[in-house]
Amino acid sequence: MPDFIAVLITTRRALALLCGLSLAGQAIHLSAQPVQNTDAGSLTPEALVSQLPNINESSERWYQIEITLFLHSFYNREEEAWQDLDTLTAASAGRTRLLSLTELLSLPEWTESEEEDPALSAANQQRQAQNRRSRPNREPIAIEAEEMPEPLIDGPEVAHQSNFRIPDPQTDGFITLLPDDWNFSETNRALQRSPNYRVLYHGAWRQPMRLANATQDIVIEGGRQVDEHHELEGTLRFYFNNRRDRIILDNQLLLNIWGTTDNVNTRNSSDAARGGITEIVQRIPVMTTRELRSNEFHYLDHPVVGALVEVFPYELEASE
Repeated sequence: MPDFIAVLITTRRALALLCGLSLAGQAIHLSAQPVQNTDAGSLTPEALVSQLPNINESSERWYQIEITLFLHSFYNREEEAWQDLDTLTAASAGRTRLLSLTELLSLPEWTESEEEDPALSAANQQRQAQNRRSRPNREPIAIEAEEMPEPLIDGPEVAHQSNFRIPDPQTDGFITLLPDDWNFSETNRALQRSPNYRVLYHGAWRQPMRLANATQDIVIEGGRQVDEHHELEGTLRFYFNNRRDRIILDNQLLLNIWGTTDNVNTRNSSDAARGGITEIVQRIPVMTTRELRSNEFHYLDHPVVGALVEVFPYELEASE
């Protein structure tokens, strides 16, 4: 393991410095996915927002979480004996996907599903018929003599009542934060520019912290994609220990290795970009359960996929 990894445990900035890389320039593209509840199927954005935990309506302790998962490009998968896993353990509270503001604010036009009130329909038809008539050759007296439909005093009931509210990353949980709220921007750029590492996933969000049986699995899809599979797939969970004085990270992830039946010695997933990839020839488990102290920068070691994690308490600023 390179010396530079050991320094990661103490400071984020040391990562960039030891890589010998400039931190200037544009931010890298990170493959964090938008949020939706995967158990709920095709929920509308309105329904998704209504299910988001809100710090103003909660008495729970909230935390901001940021995590980067990166691949060691120098690894050799043949040196380790990996357990063959096809499925991952799910949390009893269900699964969720981090939502993006772009997805939530791209709402379809609302349509009325109930039949139109007969009185309103007749009035509309009469108005439309009058608007279609040609008026230039008609006498003003004739126009004044026309009987107009009586106005509707009591209109029809609204066919659709919406509870939709604009989502807010400051108060709603499980929404991906904008770059201004990231703490790992420099670290991510340094990792991405280094030939020894490749960022597979980055995410930052806020959530209420709960016990293990009440928390949600967060769906992770990162890295390159071939057909319906991503290079890195699985779930993350953050929850309190029983004493509620430590936060536990439980990651159930798989690194997919693509290849062909005639070329099972494909070294790593980057070969998928070269073409000729037909199937997943190996799935490397990336599973860790680790207690984390809040307000500390953590490095989680793994022979193939490393993780950088930071968790700290989050409270709304008092309004003046």
